[in-house]
Amino acid sequence: SKISKKGNSFIRKALYMPALAASRYNKDLKVFYERIIDRKPAKKIGITAVARKLLILIYILWKNDQEYIFEEQINNAVMEVGRY
Repeated sequence: SKISKKGNSFIRKALYMPALAASRYNKDLKVFYERIIDRKPAKKIGITAVARKLLILIYILWKNDQEYIFEEQINNAVMEVGRY
């Protein structure tokens, strides 16, 4: 599928580099990214999916007024993705 252009382009641009870094250096997000690009060979789709996951993590932390705890927060965000 194509990457939607309906969202906020500023947020999409702002999350691109963090998503790129996370897909390389965060083990959970790296596995997620690799799973996406195995199904769809376009790497930008994988980076966009990681950016969305980061955005959900940011929203959950903000909503619950929590601090970021590296491993624990990523795993919780992965489980909560289905809710949003």
